Amino acid sequence: MWQLSSVASRKVKRKKSETTAERLEGLERMMDLLLQASLRGRLLPSDRRGIKAYLAARKKTEAVKPEKKKGPRCPVCRSLLPKPDLRRCPWCSVLLIAPARKSRRKKK
Repeated sequence: MWQLSSVASRKVKRKKSETTAERLEGLERMMDLLLQASLRGRLLPSDRRGIKAYLAARKKTEAVKPEKKKGPRCPVCRSLLPKPDLRRCPWCSVLLIAPARKSRRKKK
């Protein structure tokens, strides 16, 4: 279990790319801090600073989102199509390219 003094005094610094183990370690530190505060019945100012620093660091890493793939999409299920010239959507099987129908009306 983490010592309260060591958790509160640590500043949360994040790298650009975290590993899963580093993220898990940070979450465990925050959970320990919150559990100790709940046993105490209140948050200390040092606890608040640690939580705010952790949340600010998480917000910065979550703000960088990967770009969405652009390309043709199915008009029904909105999924990306692997090829733009498909006749049917591979996921919902809707007909994408319908042959033009000629009107067979008789002219008067």
